[in-house]
Amino acid sequence: KAKKPNSRKLKVISLKDTASLTFDKVQGFDFSNDDNRWIAVRFQPTITPGPRGEDAAKGSDLLLYNLITKKSYNLGNISDYKFNKSGQYLAYTVDANGKNGNGIFVMDLATGLTNALENDKANYAKINWNKEGTAFSLLKSKKDKKYKTPIYTLIGIKNIKGNDAELFTYTGLDENQISAGYGISENSIPYWSKDLNTLFFGISKLEKTAEEKEAAKKTTASAKDSTH
Repeated sequence: KAKKPNSRKLKVISLKDTASLTFDKVQGFDFSNDDNRWIAVRFQPTITPGPRGEDAAKGSDLLLYNLITKKSYNLGNISDYKFNKSGQYLAYTVDANGKNGNGIFVMDLATGLTNALENDKANYAKINWNKEGTAFSLLKSKKDKKYKTPIYTLIGIKNIKGNDAELFTYTGLDENQISAGYGISENSIPYWSKDLNTLFFGISKLEKTAEEKEAAKKTTASAKDSTH
């Protein structure tokens, strides 16, 4: 039997007039850093009866509540989110049923405009803003029939201006820059260098499926036979 996610109540109290607002079934919350005008409240995901498929949604509702105007905005199927340092931008990822609409998004909280930076039938995680809040990085994972575990791609985003942003991706499987048999690690959090010219990430060993190993052996054997 699946365990129920931990949930709790969140009560927000105004120090000005002691007015309060309570949220139920809360999984977590964050304030918008230096700006402090917003609070993001993440709710416990809805659990549907029966087995969950591989493409079942992993995201849940995220409520953005403006502490000044008292207005709220709901974002659905959010799997990860982070405010930047100034609190102007909220970067978030979507994980929906069937991976439909999954991707990376940035909301400008000053204007309310949201920009889709990338969409793919993949999982996105580990958003990490740089210290200045001008760029962020994260990981994307997709299944590959050649490997036993998902393949991770490094994504770096900088120069965010309105609907424009510079996006960089790197997987490294078809290049010699990562040692043979290794790929980007899911256990490390990628990050930008201070000058935004370099992205740092971890690597881990990749294991191919039995079918792929057998196919590689046949290819090697065939290559040897052709040399005789």
